[in-house]
Amino acid sequence: MDFKAFPSNTTSPALDAFAITASASPLAVIPRAILVGGAGTITVTTYKGTSITITVAAGSIVPLAVTHVTAATATGLVGLV
Repeated sequence: MDFKAFPSNTTSPALDAFAITASASPLAVIPRAILVGGAGTITVTTYKGTSITITVAAGSIVPLAVTHVTAATATGLVGLV
């Protein structure tokens, strides 16, 4: 199936993924969500500029568009785009 024929919106599936490493640098791509491999915390800057620390469970998906992941005790972070 060719997903290019379908519009991309907040309810459509991710079409790509990339590993996220905590850093002060902005992410190269703003993900639709973050998949969490191992439990812990992530400190992010949202698309609107809010900095927040979130406690996350292993296997969870955080449906938040972020520009930065500045700190993380959680492991296996994957950006979904």
